Amino acid sequence: MRIISSAQSWISFFLLILSASVTLTTADILSVNPDGSGDFTSIQEAVDAADDGDWVLVSPGIHTEPGGQVVDLVGKDIILRATGTAQETILDGEGMRRGIYCGNGETRSTLIQGFTIRNCLAT
Repeated sequence: MRIISSAQSWISFFLLILSASVTLTTADILSVNPDGSGDFTSIQEAVDAADDGDWVLVSPGIHTEPGGQVVDLVGKDIILRATGTAQETILDGEGMRRGIYCGNGETRSTLIQGFTIRNCLAT
């Protein structure tokens, strides 16, 4: 027979309540393809829809946006990743905008991988 002390009972009870209140979340994978075959046609639309921890996968092609940058990560801890090579997946500022803006509190959890960033301008 095992005797559990009062302190052990409270610790066990606390751990049981804690484990019951923890919910597991899974990352969403959002796909970007300008031809409409993905979830989104622009990177910014996908970033705006993403939650922290999500992946935004960008198809090969030349990606640009009409605003002040091709993409603003808006402080989100996401993974922004090209599905092709850097030579195939290009963020083009067209000589008039930034490529990627990271100025809203992004952390080390924000990852950007696999892009060529070209023709960008920041004032």
